Amino acid sequence: MHRVQIKGPILLAMALIFVQGICGMSYGLLISAICEQEVEVMEVALGSVFPILLSSGVIWPLEGMPHIMRVLSNFTPLTHTVEAMRCIVSKAWTIVDFKVWFGFVVATSWTTGFFIIAAVLFALRK
Repeated sequence: MHRVQIKGPILLAMALIFVQGICGMSYGLLISAICEQEVEVMEVALGSVFPILLSSGVIWPLEGMPHIMRVLSNFTPLTHTVEAMRCIVSKAWTIVDFKVWFGFVVATSWTTGFFIIAAVLFALRK
C-alpha cells in the first residue's frame, strides 16, 4: 500500500483545508440565498461545483488545459488553494512562500465575498 507523504507542516495543510471548507460552506449559503426552493439549490449546486472542480486542477491538471481555460481557472475559488496544498505537501513550503499564503488569501477573499453577497441577498429578501 502506498501512503501519501506530506513533506510540509501538517497543521498548515489542515488549516488550508479548514479555510477551503469554510469557503465551500459560504458558497452553499450564497446558493441558498439566491434560490427559492430546495430543488433549485440542488440544481445550481450540482451544475456549478463540477465545472469549478474540473477547471481548478483537482480533476484535470492545469498544464493539460487549453490556454483560455488556464486563464479562466485563475478566477475559481479552488485553483490557488489547490496549488498551495500541492506546494505544502510535495515541496514542504510554508506560509512565507508566495503560493501558499496567496492560496490562503484567495480562499479567505472568496469566503468573505460569498458571505457578504449572501447577507445582502438575505437582507433584501425580508
